[in-house]
Amino acid sequence: MKDIGLVGVQFSGKSTLFTALTRTGGHGGQANHAVVPVPDPRVDVLTQMEHSRKTVHAQVGFVDVPGGTASAQGIAKLREAFPDLPDKLDPRTVFLKLRELRNKW
Repeated sequence: MKDIGLVGVQFSGKSTLFTALTRTGGHGGQANHAVVPVPDPRVDVLTQMEHSRKTVHAQVGFVDVPGGTASAQGIAKLREAFPDLPDKLDPRTVFLKLRELRNKW
C-alpha cells in the first residue's frame, strides 16, 4: 500500500481534497489518515483466469498533514497523531496543495 501525504499552507483546501478523495470526514487542524480501495476490473478477470483462491485489490492511504505557521509544526502534529506513520510514509509521495491565486484586475 502506498501512502500519499497532502501538504500545504493553512486554508489551502487540503482537508477538502482529503474528504473528496477518501469520502470520509477530516478534522481541520488534525492529522487524518484514511485508506481507499482502488477498483480495477482487470483484477477480477485475472482471478477467474488463474482460479485464485483470494483476490487482493490495491489500496492507497491518504494522510492529511495539518497546516501550521511552519511546516515543522505540521510534521510535529502528524507525528503526535500517528507515531508509526513516518516509518511507513514514503517521502517521495507528497502532494503539495497550494491556494488558488486569482488575478483581480
